[in-house]
Amino acid sequence: MPMKPSFDLKQYAVLYVDDETQSLKYFRMAFRDRFRILTADRATAGMEILLDTKDQVGVLITDQRMPGESGVELLVKAAAVNPLIGRILITAYSDIDTIVDAVNRGRITRYINKPWNLPDLQAMIDSELEQFAIQRSRRLLLQEKTTILYHRMISDRRLNLGLLSSGFSHHVRNAMVAAHTFLDHLPEMAANSGLDINNAPQSAYWVELYRRAKLDINRIEKLLDELADLANGLACRMNERVHLGEIVRRAIQSVSAITGYGQFVVHTDIADDLPISTGNVQRLQKLLELLLTDEIANLPANSEIHVAVRHEPASGAIDNTLKIIVADDGPNLSSETLDAMFDPFFVRSNNPREFGANLISCFFIAFLHGGDIDVRNNSGPGVTFTVTIPVNADERYAVQSRETLACRALLNEFIVEQIVSRN
Repeated sequence: MPMKPSFDLKQYAVLYVDDETQSLKYFRMAFRDRFRILTADRATAGMEILLDTKDQVGVLITDQRMPGESGVELLVKAAAVNPLIGRILITAYSDIDTIVDAVNRGRITRYINKPWNLPDLQAMIDSELEQFAIQRSRRLLLQEKTTILYHRMISDRRLNLGLLSSGFSHHVRNAMVAAHTFLDHLPEMAANSGLDINNAPQSAYWVELYRRAKLDINRIEKLLDELADLANGLACRMNERVHLGEIVRRAIQSVSAITGYGQFVVHTDIADDLPISTGNVQRLQKLLELLLTDEIANLPANSEIHVAVRHEPASGAIDNTLKIIVADDGPNLSSETLDAMFDPFFVRSNNPREFGANLISCFFIAFLHGGDIDVRNNSGPGVTFTVTIPVNADERYAVQSRETLACRALLNEFIVEQIVSRN
């Protein structure tokens, strides 16, 4: 009596290819109650089914001699499409050359002669389906672990770059003190010397140069403040009651008061069932303000921005989280740009107003809450930012995040001091 299978045999299909109509009929009748059966009367039709069903076919059984392509040729192509699929060759001829060719080229896992013995063929299919399910599960698990490792590596790179940059900020600020002092006192010194800048030769040029120099220094100081603020999050309170929907509305209003949104249209879709969460209210509002500011600075005129907030309850290994989704209809970005979006000083456009500090700050705020921020191209135009925040940031996540940042901040501060001391 055959052993009871350890998994659902109909989870994956069995594809049988044979040019004999009666063979297809008998195969279907013999196994339709046990397996999910697909059939084709020629190799090309079988290949079309494989391409259409992708990973849903676990076993391919094919006759060798058929009009057009042979069974071995089909097996060779099937192995290229999905190396995990079980491959069984059936033939009415005891041709050793065919068998050798099938093993070498088609990498068959089984070989059986016609007429087939039903119990033997059933046992073969059971075994091949089980092997396929096991190997596919292993491959999916490996892909999942590889993806997690990749994101951790990217996260580590962003953390280290951000903290290293923040460590440099006070050294750069010290070097700018002289320039800032000179520009602040220049009008007074000119007046005390009896110099009327407005009547000097090329006065318009010098007045504009002075204005630009002051503006650029102020922008650099703002950048330094933002970089220094990356590490300051270590001390922020994470146990405040957070109404994320209200925070998002306030952030949108705050950015509107500063930029007016101009030619941009902002749509909101905030779910009604959002739970009260914990975290730092000011920093979460800052996260969305920076994200919207970055969008406005880099998107073309007449763009639309959609802001949504969703709750995803815990399910199995999935944590209880809140998601802020910011999608635009601007241009898609290259894979290289997407990978570097949260690096410090990276700018996705040639906008001279941007220093590339907005998104790395967003990343740090999400990280401090035990969350993450991701960006992907839409299926159509534009990109979508997704901020994921655990509902209870202080209970499991924030302490570990702050400890991680603290250790890395100390290490990067040491690196900065070593670099500065050598110069």
